[in-house]
Amino acid sequence: TRYFSTAGEVRKVHLPQLVCRVEEASSGSGIKRLERVYDRIYIDEVQDLCGYDLEVLKLLMNSVLPIEMVGDIRQAILVTNEREQKNDKYKYMRIWTWFRQQEAAGRLRITHRCETWRCHPEIASFADSLFGSEWGFERTVSLNTRTSGHDGIFLVAARDVEADDQRAGGLRVGVPRDGLQDHRQPHHRIGRRRREPAEDAHR
Repeated sequence: TRYFSTAGEVRKVHLPQLVCRVEEASSGSGIKRLERVYDRIYIDEVQDLCGYDLEVLKLLMNSVLPIEMVGDIRQAILVTNEREQKNDKYKYMRIWTWFRQQEAAGRLRITHRCETWRCHPEIASFADSLFGSEWGFERTVSLNTRTSGHDGIFLVAARDVEADDQRAGGLRVGVPRDGLQDHRQPHHRIGRRRREPAEDAHR
């Protein structure tokens, strides 16, 4: 069937739609059960949701459960089901429009967390410059004050890559051609590879 495999397992790509159908057929029994079991629901990486996922979010937001959702719209490069046609206009970064519509309807409140402990100020500023004011993003504030003498964004010629690697130990991003590295192209160095001790704690 559409929702179950021959082994009786729910098909992952259709699970959110099945949730919506069960809720409708059971007069909301599933959400009511969640309300009895949980005090609060946390959802991470919400920028990746799409299709019927958004309908499930609506069901949750209409419940008595407090819902905490966290995500970074500027990292919306994946979706849970790219072939799903439901809510197709809200896929990837366009999900930001959906969240702002929900806020305007009084279903949620968006709080911006604009501080980063990971990126050097130059990199944070460059990332901000990629998005126009129409997105409504607040300016990123870098709290990374550590310096190495070789911090920022650099354009490095192919002939200098190895020497630059030895000097700075950064993470380089090559420019591919036909899936292969073209060593005639320059490399873009983005910051340093060094991992900050408290990096994960402050995401």
